[in-house]
Amino acid sequence: MRTRARAEQRRSGCAAIAFACAVLALALPASASAFTFGPTVSPTGPHQTIFDWSNDRCQSNNIPDAPAHAIRDARNRIQLLVTHWLNYRVIGRSFDDLARECKNLMPSGESGDPATYNNKEWVGSIYTEDGRTVYGLTSNEYQGNLFVNMCPSGNYFRCLYLSITGVVSKNYGDDYVNQANPLVRSTPYQYFPDTGPYGVNQPSNIIRAHDGYYYVLYKTEDYLAQENGTCLMRTRDLRDAASWRHWQGTSFSGVRKNPYSVVPMQRAEPFTCKPVDFASIEAMAHSLTWNTYLDKYLLVGGAGKYEPSVGHNVYGIYYSLSDDLINWTDRELMVEVPLVYSWTCGQEFPWGFPSVIDRDSRSRSFTTSDRDFDLYYTLHNRGNCLVGLDRDLVRVPVRFN
Repeated sequence: MRTRARAEQRRSGCAAIAFACAVLALALPASASAFTFGPTVSPTGPHQTIFDWSNDRCQSNNIPDAPAHAIRDARNRIQLLVTHWLNYRVIGRSFDDLARECKNLMPSGESGDPATYNNKEWVGSIYTEDGRTVYGLTSNEYQGNLFVNMCPSGNYFRCLYLSITGVVSKNYGDDYVNQANPLVRSTPYQYFPDTGPYGVNQPSNIIRAHDGYYYVLYKTEDYLAQENGTCLMRTRDLRDAASWRHWQGTSFSGVRKNPYSVVPMQRAEPFTCKPVDFASIEAMAHSLTWNTYLDKYLLVGGAGKYEPSVGHNVYGIYYSLSDDLINWTDRELMVEVPLVYSWTCGQEFPWGFPSVIDRDSRSRSFTTSDRDFDLYYTLHNRGNCLVGLDRDLVRVPVRFN
């Protein structure tokens, strides 16, 4: 593990005198941090780099490009995903001895046909009850710009078609395969070039509630009849990708629609989801746990919020609480920090993909948290203000005041 000294070296541009800079950074008191924590939470230790792209990558696209999710398998190994469309992990006997493993847990399908929902696949939202069979959900991207005649503009975002699919591992999480008929959620509309991004993505942790259902929050893009925000879905059977039902405003009556299984004159509106409490959480969907200290669901994600006292939006990592996953408290600031979409050159490097992992959780899937937990995030290193692949996975221990 590496402390925050490395990140400070990068920001100051003092690689030539790295040792001196490291000493200086470690000598700084916690209050000297450029990151301001909100009034209800406090860091209780230094920032630690779990995955250092410069030293730990297995190949250039081995980057932490999704929230960190972890399991404790039946062999008593901690597995923490470092996910891109190349799906790697760090693994060890504890959270303090995690080491990289250069094995792609599930290669992306790379299909050029959007109807297959099998192009670029980010494995995430892993969940296990026995430590041997592990279920997961992917953020699935069809990137039309990669295929001839599928994206006239050649623009990645304008030709981005998003969905969620189901995967499973039968061997302790050592590799994953798509479930049978794997589509879990998609937009009810077929792919059309240069109209994106649209669809659904970024599923949260899978969490089992007292009613026996498994719940997941996920992000939706604004497109035609579908509103932007965070939607909620549930199932009783993780083995069946078709069994998930999404919230439609009054009940969990929404079923998936594969728009390529065409029913003549079928309208799309009945297959859209109703975002939950947009005013409170906007599109936060990164990390979901049951917090035993607060006795509520804890949602953590990147967001902004207008702050009258300063007269502008404050960006950073926020949290919100709920009793029922539908109604949420107004989001509260956990830590003020630039986000990827709010960052400007000259600011501290932006954070992304926050997640809460409580190493003391009794859940094999770390679906519970308490007063003290680790906040994980992806640090986007942008030397000379350039956007690139250099991203590190970092954690900082946090406590509710």
